[in-house]
Amino acid sequence: GSQGLIAEPERTLLLCWTALEMGERTLALPRGVTRCAGQLAQRYGAQVVWTASGDSSWQQGMLRHAPRTFPLFFDGIQAALAVTARLAEKDLSLSQVLEQLPHIARRTHVVPVQLRDKGRLLKQLAQSLPGCDLSDGLTLERDKGWAWISPGGDRQQCLVMAESADAEFARELCDFCCAQVEKALKEKLE
Repeated sequence: GSQGLIAEPERTLLLCWTALEMGERTLALPRGVTRCAGQLAQRYGAQVVWTASGDSSWQQGMLRHAPRTFPLFFDGIQAALAVTARLAEKDLSLSQVLEQLPHIARRTHVVPVQLRDKGRLLKQLAQSLPGCDLSDGLTLERDKGWAWISPGGDRQQCLVMAESADAEFARELCDFCCAQVEKALKEKLE
């Protein structure tokens, strides 16, 4: 197994696994978190409520829909204790649990965008990408994966993230979305 730090999607999934093993049947997670959480929840007959990204929206969503999971995600010591307790109870090592979690390949890319252009950029993208969802940034579903273009708060950038079980597809989808963002930015400059 991998030593040291666990990548963010795996860490989130590990906390989801812990919550589900503790009997939680609703997970409240921000949109930018790995979609594999939904697959994992299904194994337990549980559901995921997707919240807006950003810690305060997520915390509010969690307190409303899954208050018992709050300490897991926002208190590192509580999380470590809960994970360790579940591993001991199941007689599993961390690497054994990580191997059982859904596998995900994630690609992210940051595109520089002026603050004043963000709203117009997302509207333009929505027109050129039919079937996307504009509720918190822009979400694009594909058969083999999904992508999320996040306006990135008050930073002068957009985050493009793509996920798939297939690493090659995740890369292609991320590249495609970045190209769409760059194209939309160029168009409005002309």
